[in-house]
This record gives sequence, C-alpha cells and structure tokens, in this order.
Amino acid sequence: MLNDNTTEDENSEVAKCAQLLKAFAAILPSLTKVELLYDESKPLYDEPKTAEVELKPLPSSLRYEFLGPKSTYPINMNANLNAT
Repeated sequence: MLNDNTTEDENSEVAKCAQLLKAFAAILPSLTKVELLYDESKPLYDEPKTAEVELKPLPSSLRYEFLGPKSTYPINMNANLNAT
C-alpha cells in the first residue's frame, strides 16, 4: 500500500485505514446467518396469461419459432437459421 511517491498526509491516511482493517475481525462463514428473501418453492414472478395470437402466413424467407414456457411466445425468424 505504501510507495516512495506518497506524501506524509497520504501515509497517515493509509496508516489509519490499516488500523481500521485490523480492528475489524474477519467474520467466519460458520457464524453468519443467511435469510432468504423469497420462497424458493414459488416462482419469482407470475407468468402472465398470453392472449391467443393469430398466426399469419409468412414469406418463404421467414418462419415462426415459439419461446417461453409451453412455447407460448411466437417470434419471426429467418428461415435459413437453425433453431437449437
């Protein structure tokens, strides 16, 4: 933390920081208590109800792919791309 280019004020500030770091004992992981902020058994968000979408014919250069749970979100995709 110290080098030859520091001024006297900077040295005293570094020394104060070093004293503070020594004063605080490290907290052992075994002594910490973690409280969950959410219920892991429930989803983080409610899946919105999706409206019925009318799929229209696409040009030959495009195709539909479906995303989301239960493939509910249609998107248009280049027909030459592989969906993996």
